[in-house]
Amino acid sequence: QDEDGFQGLEFFTEKVEHYTNILLLPKYYTLERVHQLMLTIKDRNTLWVLWAGFALLAALTALGQTPWLDSLESLSLDWRFMLRGPRPFPQTIAVIGIDEASLDAFGRWPWSRDKHASLLQLLRQPSFRPRAIGYDILFEHPDVSSPESDNLLLQQASAWGEDLFLTYFFEKGAAASVEVQPEKEKFLERLALPASLEIPEKLETMDKVSLPYDALLGLNALGFANNSIDRDGRTRRVRLLARHKGRIYPSFTLVSAMR
Repeated sequence: QDEDGFQGLEFFTEKVEHYTNILLLPKYYTLERVHQLMLTIKDRNTLWVLWAGFALLAALTALGQTPWLDSLESLSLDWRFMLRGPRPFPQTIAVIGIDEASLDAFGRWPWSRDKHASLLQLLRQPSFRPRAIGYDILFEHPDVSSPESDNLLLQQASAWGEDLFLTYFFEKGAAASVEVQPEKEKFLERLALPASLEIPEKLETMDKVSLPYDALLGLNALGFANNSIDRDGRTRRVRLLARHKGRIYPSFTLVSAMR
């Protein structure tokens, strides 16, 4: 401190670096360490700044545990996308949607499997054939009312092989409606990503799985199609990974992108 009562810039910089290193270098902090830190600081103004910083950090941590902050973040995200504006869709990707016009033309949902087989057959023609297809529809059970339609679907799925991506679904909680099937659970393990030493702690854990029916299982690539739904019922994010019985599984979106 100089004669006029002002701290010099060099002295101030050294103090900031000193206390920053004390706070940031350790991996874990305890109340005892914070207390020891405070005892080493003689300047009252510095103490007030640090205590205010700790109080602000505690308040933000507590606020982060409440849904109010999540709602504010979601609203902010909506506004940021509105300000950014739309971006052109990649020309290398085509989306074939099932809309009202499709239902008017082909009848109410669900459609018979022969319609899906016809679409897959059409897309195999040289003038249409894409590098890969992501078919975001779950064929959980065989169509007992029309085995012929099932056979047509199986033929086309087999012809596409690993270039066709089908979906499955996870469910959470003890009340999950999907019945556990040990054979399919065993097959599911083949879809897991290679083991890693580090697993993200916030990765969502699933309890049960719903896979395609047996005859269709194993013909094509698979990825889960669960959506991430915010508190207000909207989908703003894509879930890329999920945990099930200690293994990590890629989503339908991620599997398609990896192709």
